[in-house]
Amino acid sequence: MKYNIKRNPIRKGVANTNNEKVFIAASLYDPNGDLVSDDWGHAVLRLVTILGPENVQLSLYENDADQRSKGKLWEFQARLACNHSIVEGTMNYEALPHITMPDGTQRLKRMAFLAEVRNRALAPLRTTETRFDKLLYLNDVIFSPADAANLLFSTNQDDSGRAQYRAACAVDFDNPFKFYDTFATRDSEGFDMRAIFYPWFTSAGEAISRSDVLAQKDAVRVKSCWGGMVAFDAQWFQYSHIDGADTSAVQLPLQFRAEEDSYWDSSECCLVHADLAALTSSLDNHHGIFMNPYVRVAYTKKVLDWLWLSQRVERLYAPTQAVVK
Repeated sequence: MKYNIKRNPIRKGVANTNNEKVFIAASLYDPNGDLVSDDWGHAVLRLVTILGPENVQLSLYENDADQRSKGKLWEFQARLACNHSIVEGTMNYEALPHITMPDGTQRLKRMAFLAEVRNRALAPLRTTETRFDKLLYLNDVIFSPADAANLLFSTNQDDSGRAQYRAACAVDFDNPFKFYDTFATRDSEGFDMRAIFYPWFTSAGEAISRSDVLAQKDAVRVKSCWGGMVAFDAQWFQYSHIDGADTSAVQLPLQFRAEEDSYWDSSECCLVHADLAALTSSLDNHHGIFMNPYVRVAYTKKVLDWLWLSQRVERLYAPTQAVVK
């Protein structure tokens, strides 16, 4: 796919040979508009082009934008060639869950806030009449548009060349060597991350996720992940009925949520995968949730530019990581 994109860098839809419909969602906090006016915004515009503007709808929700960021947001909107919903709003924090601290003060439950803004970005998906094939959820990460297309269309391909997953995550880094999103990631047996260096997962249990990484698979089986960029089978977020779905514990369409317990919290990005697994528990033995180690993102352009080099030597870390973890 990258070869085709390099050969035809300006051809619309070059990365989307089957003309799949893609809904791109993002919830941002972008002081001064630096994200939409710089590398992140440029990558999104380029991604829309290579997916085909007629195949894409972008939904962007920004909370508590200042005047400068609002201006940059509208400039970004003017450059979009696809259907889009750009909303900047103000949250009523009093309506969100709070907890009472021992000293009597009230604190906002952060995960409840994050779940709410993520759901606001998804709102147009639930009202549109367009049937989408894929949902791509973006954080404030710097990414390659070609890599995003690979995540969408090349992860766990079947014999016909179609990607097969219910969720597929990128891998995010906050420096060229260190995996970032350990909070939302659980291996295929539900164990949390004990290491931040390649191959990231431990040898606990059957070590399925670790073995998949070391086998250089592009679809590492996990229970949950996020990694700054996630592709989903869009139907789970769009429809109120799907044949075979187990809705005894989780209702459709799927949405983000937070734990209700006062003093226990889980990432909304982890819980959405738990709910997806519950919905699909009767369909097969594996829930179709994967991490793609070949799709990597970062939080600065500098780190992204170094990832290719660290990737070339990272297999040397495995013996040391196995001891240190």
